[in-house]
Amino acid sequence: MLPTKKTIYPIILAAIILVSFFVMGIFYIDNTARVLNENMQRQLLEIADQGKRRLEDNINNNLSLLHTFTTELTQENLIEEDVTISRQLQIIKEQTKKTGFVRFTYIEPSGKGVNTDNNSIYLAEEEYFKHSIKGEEYISIDINERMGYEGNTVIVFSVPVKKHGVVEGVLAGTYLLNRLTDNLNIKFSDGLGYSYVINNEGKIIIHPNKEYAGKNLYALLKIDNEDSIIDGLKDNLLNNQNCLANVKINGLNNTIAYSNISILNNWKFISTLPTGAALEELSSFKKIASYLTMLLGALFVMLVYYVIVSTYKNKEIIYNLAYVDNITNIYNLNKFKLETYTLLSKRGDKKYALICFDIDIFKLINETFGYDFGDCILKIIAETLKSEFKDNIYARIQSDHFVVLFKYEEEDEVAQAVNNFFEDFYRRKVTNDIRIDLVLSSGIYLIPNDETLPDVRTMISYAYTAANTIKGINTEFKYAFFDSNIRNKMVEEVKIEKEIKLALEKNQFRVFYQPKISLLNNNKISGAEALIRWIHPERGIISPMEFIPVAEKTQLIVMIGRFVFEEVCKTLSFWSKEYKEIYPISVNFSMVELYQSDLIDFIKYMIAKYDLNPKYLEIEITESSALGDLKYVVQVINELKGLGIKVSMDDFGTGFSSLSYLKNIPISIVKLDKSFFNEFETDHRSKNIMKSVIELSKSLNLVVVSEGVETKEHVEFLIECGCHLAQGFYFSRPIPQNEFEQLLFNNQEA
Repeated sequence: MLPTKKTIYPIILAAIILVSFFVMGIFYIDNTARVLNENMQRQLLEIADQGKRRLEDNINNNLSLLHTFTTELTQENLIEEDVTISRQLQIIKEQTKKTGFVRFTYIEPSGKGVNTDNNSIYLAEEEYFKHSIKGEEYISIDINERMGYEGNTVIVFSVPVKKHGVVEGVLAGTYLLNRLTDNLNIKFSDGLGYSYVINNEGKIIIHPNKEYAGKNLYALLKIDNEDSIIDGLKDNLLNNQNCLANVKINGLNNTIAYSNISILNNWKFISTLPTGAALEELSSFKKIASYLTMLLGALFVMLVYYVIVSTYKNKEIIYNLAYVDNITNIYNLNKFKLETYTLLSKRGDKKYALICFDIDIFKLINETFGYDFGDCILKIIAETLKSEFKDNIYARIQSDHFVVLFKYEEEDEVAQAVNNFFEDFYRRKVTNDIRIDLVLSSGIYLIPNDETLPDVRTMISYAYTAANTIKGINTEFKYAFFDSNIRNKMVEEVKIEKEIKLALEKNQFRVFYQPKISLLNNNKISGAEALIRWIHPERGIISPMEFIPVAEKTQLIVMIGRFVFEEVCKTLSFWSKEYKEIYPISVNFSMVELYQSDLIDFIKYMIAKYDLNPKYLEIEITESSALGDLKYVVQVINELKGLGIKVSMDDFGTGFSSLSYLKNIPISIVKLDKSFFNEFETDHRSKNIMKSVIELSKSLNLVVVSEGVETKEHVEFLIECGCHLAQGFYFSRPIPQNEFEQLLFNNQEA
């Protein structure tokens, strides 16, 4: 029976529909494959770049570590400390035994070297020596076999040993190559992807599969790839280009991303990820569908549906990973930057403010009440942002840091919006039965409506800089605007930071000593506190209040603090030899210094270097130092006490939960803050509190030191209370070492 018009049209229509679905399906699959491939390529490039940066950071850290030891190896220092090169190298090796360094070698300008294996060797022809003797840092890549270590592949870092800018020799450190990758994510994407390092010749230097180490990548690729692909890859690597390539490895399609390691131009960081079975199936299906359109129509529709659903889910997963915070389900920093930049680039005359929020001492809350509790608070903040800033852009950018891009017409609207947020948050806190006190800080940056638009990260930093100016103010509603005063302060801090670095190089810092007076022993000097002073060639003595806060922000405080500690060790060593008497000296350690992982090793090294009895060393910490991680602080203090060093609580009475710290922190000495004397003459409660704190401390067998003693009445009151020691301008200002020694060894009564 021939088809009629009534039957032919539906057949034709059905055919058209099937073909249309097929064509649209093929188009959609192609587009989906392209999007997935582009996302995969971007992620792979980021992984390669991040891996390269971590490797470069490891290398730079090792070079910096060597530089810290070079001053110990100058001829002047060796003579002064009466130690040999070999002994000094052994001390350095002992301090770095937890690192990847396995051998240290000191090389004289003649090329003659001595190492920690007690071998004398001639190294004038080594490339690293030739470079470092000229004053350069160098990393040796092609290692002579005699420089190996117990069958392990090694790399040599070398730096010049200088004194007053003149190269006296070279310090070389032999380093286990595999330790360079300890902190690298060599495998990723559930183990399907992996990273490795090659040199310009294609030799595989580092690989997660040890069987491939030492093999040639280009030779391995020749098995499955054409010469033109390999040649193109070689050219890009030799030209230090960071890009992608598609190759076959073991018969499977792979995408590789490669990035040049700038500090080692001969090394390249490569990340590899299989293209994936899903994309292979899509490609196969497109070929089959072009021949079996009508026969597989029904299957085609089902498959398209499956692909659409799967692709949507994959896109959603990728989108969430890239742009959504996994705890609060609001935007993350990446999405916030993207949306903010897009909106501001076409804002016209509209006004916007960037507002930040964070929780004071959130880290302590996490560690005290648990991370689930902390996450609950973060979710409440996110819900409050959704409610109060629903027509604006908001995000959680890290930890407890949240930001909002807020549109306004008058400045008063910004402050009102922040106050509304605070009110809503504290209402939700009560509703969710959060019973602890929470203090939020907010910083506001009014974005200028001109062409000089800062980048988003800079605007965020401006807002948080404003917020930091009100940290410590214990009120529920607090915010600050970024203004010209804060901007000028930032510029001044950058200037001070540069000057601090120069001062460290030019040896402009000096250690002054303020006597501690024994009130129970006829006001005799019983020790001192070491205090840093900056002797500027043009500005004279610069107050520590001007440069110490900047140093703490930039990590320069570690270098300053260790300078002071070593100067104190030198002083104590000098006294023991010159005067046969030693008096305890205390050194202040900031929170930044206290949390350095090598702190105990550094102190042990100084004690051994200057042959000191640790009982004459005292370390002062502040209450705020314990706020970050009480358990860690207690561990450090116990290690210090194990060495024989006393630990005191400085500025006692100014922080949080002071009395509980007397119980929980194993200190030996309490230093009462000078603020106790602020209203001493008029406020009897201050006297009673101070007297009670002294009595309580003594009942806990703690030595009590009172700071800020400036009048005779202060002294008489402290003697009446039974305070052990006093320190302040009434007795002496901080004075240079020579003046303190005259006072100490000629007349011990203040």
